[in-house]
Amino acid sequence: GGGVLAVVLLTTRRGNLTANRLLAALAVTIAILVSATILSSTRYFLIYPHLTRINHPFDFVGGPLLFLYIRSLITNSKLKQRDWLHFLPAILVAICLIPYYLQSREYKLAAWSSVDWYQLRSALVITQFLVYLVLIVITLVRYSRTLKKQPSSYEKAVLVQIRFLVISFIALWLLGILRYALDMRF
Repeated sequence: GGGVLAVVLLTTRRGNLTANRLLAALAVTIAILVSATILSSTRYFLIYPHLTRINHPFDFVGGPLLFLYIRSLITNSKLKQRDWLHFLPAILVAICLIPYYLQSREYKLAAWSSVDWYQLRSALVITQFLVYLVLIVITLVRYSRTLKKQPSSYEKAVLVQIRFLVISFIALWLLGILRYALDMRF
């Protein structure tokens, strides 16, 4: 699903190309994270342990992509060079995981359900996503204030789309916190 949406968004030459590309990247990221969750819950990682933690850098990509997507929808701006700094946490996680990626199958099977790594990664993802949700809400409030008394139909549509997206991601964030809290308790 996410891959098909990404292809459609990347091949469309109309509209806000930057927003389309960012939404395509967000769709692929979500597809990777959902796939990893399915692989983990079905214990598929026990058969192919070299796939474990491949998705972990992507945990730190969703917040920045969502923020940049919403910003590009509102401002119709292109990405700037400094925007790549938003992806620094994902890059750092990937670099930190290189020693793990190079380990043997047996090592990965033994470390697969490491509680310490799970707790640290989950706490960092929840915190990072909260920061991006706050940035998104601030951006949305500023955008709402700049709209004229009679916003255009395009501005109304963008505002409705962004509000729905933000509410959806806040709900997912709250579910993530709930799952994390339950995992820590049990």
